[in-house]
Amino acid sequence: MTELEIWNRALGALPHDKRVVSLDEDTTEALRCRDHFAASRLHVLAAHEWGWALRSLPVCEGCYHNGKYAYPRPQNVARIIGLFNESDRQVDAIATDGLFLSSSPVASIRYIYDETNVERIPFAVAQAIMYELASRIALPITSNIVTERSMKQRALDSLSDARLNDAQECRHSGVSPDYYAESRR
Repeated sequence: MTELEIWNRALGALPHDKRVVSLDEDTTEALRCRDHFAASRLHVLAAHEWGWALRSLPVCEGCYHNGKYAYPRPQNVARIIGLFNESDRQVDAIATDGLFLSSSPVASIRYIYDETNVERIPFAVAQAIMYELASRIALPITSNIVTERSMKQRALDSLSDARLNDAQECRHSGVSPDYYAESRR
């Protein structure tokens, strides 16, 4: 789904009879969509640990800075999940001035990547972005609080569906869940 398709589907969900032809258009609809699209995308991306957007900077040694080890914040981040040591345990950290300060001398940063090319985003997530956008533009476009609330509920439902789809994509190994119990007999 392209950004323009998301805009037009959001307008159609309101319902609104006007459509946007170009991302550079100067119509009221295009201006509202342009104003709220990035925030809608970031809101949805930051709402879940999407398997397709999960990234990790490799384990590295931090620079010693004011009594703590400093790790630079990665670029294009929707949400930081945390700092993790070599044994994949989360370590405490404080974010300040584009750095993460931690007592751990070695860590990796796990985060959700801010995918700006919506054509690479799975359909269910793009649909959640579309409904989030619709909920944000509903009141300015329609001046109807009932439509806004309806769109907000649809946005929440769509986000829930996208989370479920993402969770179902995660496949685990063939190890039986009672493997430990069986080994103790």
